[in-house]
Amino acid sequence: MNAHEIMDDLAVGSFTAVEAMHARGWRSICFADDLDRPLPAYCRHVPLIDGGGNCAIQVEQGIMAITGLWRDGHRVFSCCRHGMNRSAVMAAAAMTVAGRTLWLHDAMKMICGKRDVVSARDTTLWDVLAVVKRMKGI
Repeated sequence: MNAHEIMDDLAVGSFTAVEAMHARGWRSICFADDLDRPLPAYCRHVPLIDGGGNCAIQVEQGIMAITGLWRDGHRVFSCCRHGMNRSAVMAAAAMTVAGRTLWLHDAMKMICGKRDVVSARDTTLWDVLAVVKRMKGI
């Protein structure tokens, strides 16, 4: 399965693992805008571009979707097409906004330590970092 558990209630991976993660009780949020097949109805979809140029409102909606599920006691599977960029960066952003890590960089290091295929693009990180700073009041 193309999913890696980062924390007890956070996993990151490819959208191809949505069904398997759902069967295990995980709630999925997919950040891919370039899928080759439809997502199941139970998977939330917040499409982001793979790279820079994402709308701050969509980035914030994605972060709030993850943190909201955590607040409700759910385990969250953050996914995108390959599970290498958008899913990892959005999971890291949610970790930072929720206070699970102090900085986005720390969250990315934690994710990279558990999922070695992460290759976050600088342009995606810059888009997300600006939103994280605003949400944290920095």
